[in-house]
Amino acid sequence: MQTVYQLHYTTWPDMDVPTDFIPITELIKHTKLLHNHKKSPVLIHCSAGVGRTGTFISIYCLMEVIKTEREINVFSFVETARKNRINMVQTEKQYNFIYESLVDFYLTSHTEIPVQNLESQLNAKHALTREFDLLNRVVIRGKTRHIDGVDNSQKIRFKETEPNDKGSIFLSSETSSGYSNYINATGYRSLKKRTAFITTQSPLPNTVEDFWCLIQDWECPVIVMLNKLDLEDKTCAQYWPDEGATQYGFTTVSLLNGIKHPHFSIENLKYLMLSQSSGVGRSSVFVAMDMALQQIEANGTVDVFNVVRQMRNRNPNVIKSEEDYFLCYQIIQSVASKEENYENLKY
Repeated sequence: MQTVYQLHYTTWPDMDVPTDFIPITELIKHTKLLHNHKKSPVLIHCSAGVGRTGTFISIYCLMEVIKTEREINVFSFVETARKNRINMVQTEKQYNFIYESLVDFYLTSHTEIPVQNLESQLNAKHALTREFDLLNRVVIRGKTRHIDGVDNSQKIRFKETEPNDKGSIFLSSETSSGYSNYINATGYRSLKKRTAFITTQSPLPNTVEDFWCLIQDWECPVIVMLNKLDLEDKTCAQYWPDEGATQYGFTTVSLLNGIKHPHFSIENLKYLMLSQSSGVGRSSVFVAMDMALQQIEANGTVDVFNVVRQMRNRNPNVIKSEEDYFLCYQIIQSVASKEENYENLKY
């Protein structure tokens, strides 16, 4: 009996392109690892076997050319592919995506490192500075969401924290003040879940009900709050009761019990709802750390650069400071170094 591996890319629209380069590059890496120089061919298909298939094959093959040659010829490769099968690479958008993916791979293919090298990477501050500078130069696919009207702008603490269209999270529940699907929140995928995290700003006094609608609509079982509750700040709002129950619009929230620790509480984190004052600073470091530790668990390697870049493709404002970027490395290295065997790292 022969074993066959199926790798299924589930979010590539017909006659179109993926929203991000990184998952395609990761899919190609996994395909090459599974194929492992076998003499038998890899079977690749889409609905018609020409558009997405031709685009994937072009990127797959030309990535190898980049590693060994000083120049590549995308036109010639696609032209030859079309002689073998008509309409390979169907649209101009797909053709452009080949170029964009290859440029992206050329610039960023060196950022993945074995977990054992984390400490030396962390000590090479100049290398991390160059990596962070590159992070600020690479292309972000997506555009900032348009704010429709005054009502939405009044629901944002810092305008520069707006997510991209593809990163936006929407509400479906009606509030006591009417229906609005808007909330300043961003969804992030992990290695295992399509929407593993939601980051948002700490509620304003006029968005507490929206905050609880978000929790209900997306069935968030855990909230992680990373900012202090400053009740002297008029923009801060406590969204839970100190005791008993409190009504927030259509939602009643009850306090059942609590356990206090000196600095933090320990939870069994599954699907998370993250809250801080802006939703892009400490929250994004927390998410990046978790995603990177999942990489280590799965592969024994970590790519902080591409973790943060994927997050920026959904919200371009996350981890904007070099200090936060270094902090990601420091926390990941600290957690990994406590494990006697890197291969057994579980998070």
